[in-house]
Amino acid sequence: MKKILTLITVAAAAAIVLPSCKKDWTCVCTDSSNNKTYEFQINDARKPEAKLSCEAFTWGDNCKLK
Repeated sequence: MKKILTLITVAAAAAIVLPSCKKDWTCVCTDSSNNKTYEFQINDARKPEAKLSCEAFTWGDNCKLK
């Protein structure tokens, strides 16, 4: 029973810690005026931070994380 409880505790801790890891993201923006696509890196950021940075970028009409 103790092993199962320990396993559940470790799994719960991993579920909380792993999604909050920082990593590098690629933002892809499409400019509808000239049909060009721009890509740039967002380094060492969590997904919510990277998404906000990507969507705030002004090179294109439609910017999304890749």
